[in-house]
Amino acid sequence: MNKLYITKQVNKKQVREHRYLIELKIGRKLLSNEIVHHIDGDKKNNSLDNLIIITRSEHKKLHPNIGINSRFKIKYKFSDKDIYKMRTLFKDKTLSEIAKQYSTSIGTIQRIIGKKPKVYCRCGAIANYRNKKLCLKCYLKEYYANAKLNRKDNTGRLFRGIKNI
Repeated sequence: MNKLYITKQVNKKQVREHRYLIELKIGRKLLSNEIVHHIDGDKKNNSLDNLIIITRSEHKKLHPNIGINSRFKIKYKFSDKDIYKMRTLFKDKTLSEIAKQYSTSIGTIQRIIGKKPKVYCRCGAIANYRNKKLCLKCYLKEYYANAKLNRKDNTGRLFRGIKNI
């Protein structure tokens, strides 16, 4: 538990004293969206006239910078100079060379630079279906060829036609 608040043992459980006192006063357990706020800001002053129950959103308005360090995830641990240098290096080096230089993955370099590697289809066009490495034209050609191959006849049996790719 956070050492800034006074705690006590209740039924062999460690609880925060300010929450316990408010629960005794109102005669019920606090809801998950209810927070006990110390009016004077002193976390050790647990007198009942110093404690009020407020919602999490009200508490956030009173203390906008609480949890700011844990709220925003640091995506990259690179300075602006490093990012600029990576982008300039990309003109002369490959993604894997830059990734080795900065001890990170190729995917991270791609996200920083904003470039995805181009995947080409067997016909030479840029692939729209990256996992199959096919452009739209070749993908549709393959799809309809497979549809003709796996067609069922009148009896419901699988009919294997002639593949014409």
